[in-house]
Amino acid sequence: MANVTKPVQEKLLERLRAALPKGHALLLMGSTAAIAHGVRTTVTTKDVDVSLILVADDRDVASQEAVKEFLAALRVEAEKPAEDGSWFKVHLDVDGQAVQVDVIRGKSRDRASSQFIDRELLRHVVHNATQFTDGVYLPTLTDLIVMKAWAAVDKERLVARGEDPTRNQTLADKYRGDVRDYAEFALERGDLDATRIETLLGTMADHRAPQVRAVLDDEGAL
Repeated sequence: MANVTKPVQEKLLERLRAALPKGHALLLMGSTAAIAHGVRTTVTTKDVDVSLILVADDRDVASQEAVKEFLAALRVEAEKPAEDGSWFKVHLDVDGQAVQVDVIRGKSRDRASSQFIDRELLRHVVHNATQFTDGVYLPTLTDLIVMKAWAAVDKERLVARGEDPTRNQTLADKYRGDVRDYAEFALERGDLDATRIETLLGTMADHRAPQVRAVLDDEGAL
């Protein structure tokens, strides 16, 4: 699979919007959201996956049933979906290119031994999101930065446990680089909100918050 360029992402979003269940919307995540924000390091190209949250009409993370209805409308089936419904992965064809789409729901609880983002944090991000286009929302740059720091912590925990350390260190470094790049961009635009960062850190478990704070501090977001 090739990288996802901005035009490919725009075509993909058109297809995704057309398949939305009634009353639902999309929230872009990760580098997908960074493209929409215009972050320089991702405005042209990004990783092969497109990440998003299906948002219910009460501005909450959508149910598993709604996600399955969404995928059925897209005429695709999830590939090895997480047993706990925390994420669903599919591949969609855009101009002959297979694009991986990850529909994120998050973990129901952030245990010290688990990986992946907490659904409660995602709820805060969804409630704070702004409309990008019809049916599509964006997390604020600040919220996006905090989520990237969370991802870096997950990968660094795996490195510390000796689990595929080379690959996971590469991913941790990438996520740290995203935090640094996005924070620099947000500062230039006057969109880096330190008060919001503290609010999100305050929602995290005791085992998580100090580590996320350290990443944010190291990479210039605090």
